[in-house]
Amino acid sequence: MHATARTLILALSMSAGLAAASVAQDAGTTPEPAETPASTPAEQTEPATSETPAVSAGDPAAAEEMIQVRDTFDDWEVRCASNRIDCFLYQLARDAQDNPVAEISVIRIDNEGDAKAGVTILTPLGTLLTSGLVLQVDSGEMRRFPFSWCDQAGCFGRLAFDQGSVDEMKRGSKAKLTVFSIAAPTQPITLDISLKGFTAAFNAAARPAE
Repeated sequence: MHATARTLILALSMSAGLAAASVAQDAGTTPEPAETPASTPAEQTEPATSETPAVSAGDPAAAEEMIQVRDTFDDWEVRCASNRIDCFLYQLARDAQDNPVAEISVIRIDNEGDAKAGVTILTPLGTLLTSGLVLQVDSGEMRRFPFSWCDQAGCFGRLAFDQGSVDEMKRGSKAKLTVFSIAAPTQPITLDISLKGFTAAFNAAARPAE
């Protein structure tokens, strides 16, 4: 299955999971955190069968057809399933040499819980898992997040954004995503994520296509 098709499945399943977690927190219970490998290199990490949706053995091109670009707002795309209703925001992050390094997908969570957006970040195999992901909006706080799992498509980090974090993204002009490679663990790879068009894309993802 192509990464974009897989991203939609992960984003939609993440929305349900984060919504349930928000309800649990509101009820006074704390959901168990996702397990992150302590020292296993990305190339050797086994797929997390309990969390990873089943991958179809059918034609990858058919899987790719389920994803459509519904709208484009500056540097963000709104990508949807064939029903054009189940949608997420998408941007491909590149390094200083213009090489594609990470995929960023954001899905709205419209409920009364604390989580207002789910973010899925996909990085290549060879990512150093123990260093996690570091995200910074403009000159704001640098926040570190763990990876959740790796499979043949790459390594996945899943983050929950509250309303304050969403508003920070809307106000910002650029976010920096820092990852580390197994080949050069002391040399961070910093990727610029444009926030131009984020607000319009986030708002558009809430409404069905006309």
